Amino acid sequence: MLRKFSFLTTLTTIGIIQSSLALSTQLQQNGDFFLPNQESTQNGFLQIESSQKVTQVSDSWSATRRSSLSVSDDVPQIVSLSSWMTDLKKNPKISQLKINQITIPGAHHAGLTYLLPFFELIEAIFGKLGLKDIYDSKPKEFISYLINSILVPHVYSVEEILQQGGRYLDLRISQDLDDPNEIYLSHCFLSKIRLNDSLAIVNKFLQANPGEIIILDIPVDYDPFGTVGNPVPHQEIDAQIRQNIDSKFILTRDNISQPISTYGGVYFTNFEQNSTLSQIKIKAGWAITQDADPQQVVKNIKNYYESDQYLKQDPIDFDMLKCDPYVTASTDSAIETLVYETLFESQPLPLDPLISSKVIPANLKSSAKLSNPLFYDTVYRSDKLLNIVNIVEMDLFDAENAIRAIELNFYRYF
Repeated sequence: MLRKFSFLTTLTTIGIIQSSLALSTQLQQNGDFFLPNQESTQNGFLQIESSQKVTQVSDSWSATRRSSLSVSDDVPQIVSLSSWMTDLKKNPKISQLKINQITIPGAHHAGLTYLLPFFELIEAIFGKLGLKDIYDSKPKEFISYLINSILVPHVYSVEEILQQGGRYLDLRISQDLDDPNEIYLSHCFLSKIRLNDSLAIVNKFLQANPGEIIILDIPVDYDPFGTVGNPVPHQEIDAQIRQNIDSKFILTRDNISQPISTYGGVYFTNFEQNSTLSQIKIKAGWAITQDADPQQVVKNIKNYYESDQYLKQDPIDFDMLKCDPYVTASTDSAIETLVYETLFESQPLPLDPLISSKVIPANLKSSAKLSNPLFYDTVYRSDKLLNIVNIVEMDLFDAENAIRAIELNFYRYF
């Protein structure tokens, strides 16, 4: 494994920091995230981008320069996050690899950007947490904000996540109580983001980028606090997939053993095994590695892989590995976060781990600002992790963190 190259001199990472520069690049081309054509530098990525046609979001962040490392001529160049797999597969060293031999950026509760309040359940949750006084004394709009802060992990839609490089999508779903034909993305509560619309977006994306490989994880939503909505029968999931995904894009478990250069399309997993669709098996360490503290989650993931604990966990027969560097709220962390955010209702503090760490524990987007960079920094420092990490399922998915995941493939193979 050769790490002596600088395939991306403007990639944000924690560690080995030599100098920083601020980037704010806006570029639109056919609605995709494209990296601007700079002078040829033989780098893996030509530049970081941070714009998108749906919301015209422009992010700026501090990025590190690894200027003292030498450059390798055979490193593939990725010019678009919408087609990074296609770009990567052009390299002969990568083209013969299987999908479980590369690192894939993914999103936990992908595309879930809001939840609709169901105040009967919210009242029950606050009562169970001993916070009924907050529920009774605060406006409904603020109560809805609090619930969204501990249950909503993203600011980007499914379409935006795909355009920014996401290739594993965790689409948790529930059936509407009043209309069983309506299936929505959910997390304890329902959104109005339909499964069929999300599938149609995936299909449209593959039509534009047929060489990309996507994994759709479609579990029925469950939350210990309760769930607004009914379980979705696998027959309905099957039907919606076949109605919205072209058959030529539907992959089977047999494709897992084939080189990634030979196909594109979408894998499915995690709904009932008597489905008519072929599904892959993903081994996730979440049950062992999950924690309410961002730093402890990352430590648990490191130990899980470096101790070979993942080899002993069921299923033994698996196709892909998935790690989950996001927090799972405990009762205590949920209470702490809700109380703290209520105290600062009229003057909210920035949800940044370096400024208001007490807010982090159960605020999903805030905690991910710490857990994501900690995770990647840990992987960079561990040869064992670097050679094992396959799917990375993140909260607060964005182009920056997608690039961090994609970067691991360069460190691993060049």
